[in-house]
Amino acid sequence: MALIKSIAVLAVLLAAIAYFSIRARQLYRILRLGPTENRIDHIPERIRGVLSYVGLHTRMFRNVYSGTLHLFIFYGFVVLLTAIIQAFGEGIVPGFSLAVIGGTTWIAFLQDIFGVLVLVGVLMALVNRLIIRPRQFHESNEIDALIILGLIATIMIGMLVAAILIPGRAGLRKLWLAGHRGDPGA
Repeated sequence: MALIKSIAVLAVLLAAIAYFSIRARQLYRILRLGPTENRIDHIPERIRGVLSYVGLHTRMFRNVYSGTLHLFIFYGFVVLLTAIIQAFGEGIVPGFSLAVIGGTTWIAFLQDIFGVLVLVGVLMALVNRLIIRPRQFHESNEIDALIILGLIATIMIGMLVAAILIPGRAGLRKLWLAGHRGDPGA
């Protein structure tokens, strides 16, 4: 059974890589239609821009509320890449574990904390879309946005419930058990 699971996960991974490659090639061809531009000049300035705009989301913070919700969701998924690595690792190699670098302790705790932050970000995004309704959303597809936010919330809730139910795992499970049993060492 483990071999079938490994083959299935590997097949899905290879299909995703193939799709990504095809799509990246298509987008690259579209980019090549535009005028050529020297993109390897001003390297320090370009690196600063990437770190500032992508890493720190500085442009997003023109509106603090939107910037905060995007920061929660974006960095939540950056941290949750460890959970994806763990899941794919387990799917391809039975017994794979990130435990050697703290996969059931500090990484698990970070995953739980950022999972909660992603949920907070999703709730903030719902408030932004349904109540605040900034003018740039007036022409957007509300249904698609709500479906995506619903899927993100479903993933996070599933992950957090699973985290509470997995024996021997640190993070929210330990805090939850301590709070409900009065046992700080649980």
